[in-house]
Amino acid sequence: MYTAILVAVCLIWAQLGDLNLVDTALRLALPLLGIALTMISLAFMAGVYVVVSNLHWLAYVVLILGVLFIFTVLVVFTPLFCKTTSRFRIFRWITYFLFCVEVRASGSHNDD
Repeated sequence: MYTAILVAVCLIWAQLGDLNLVDTALRLALPLLGIALTMISLAFMAGVYVVVSNLHWLAYVVLILGVLFIFTVLVVFTPLFCKTTSRFRIFRWITYFLFCVEVRASGSHNDD
């Protein structure tokens, strides 16, 4: 919850108009947003697991879906806060590929 509040405050800073402050606020907000989304989904998964723990099959379904979602969030956010100028060519290729998949999935690319 605290990281989500910090993200909101950082994005409010970004609205002040100073370009250096915008860059700093976004560099700080992106990793915190990844942490906040991961922790919020982990807390929700744990809460639902505790509530449905008497039904073992449903508890396992909740755990599996929660882990898959957390993994998806981490895969989507990794290219955003990793340096694209890494010395390792394979790491640059993987993050570039993930970024291209995200752009394609968002529908914001232009094929013309």
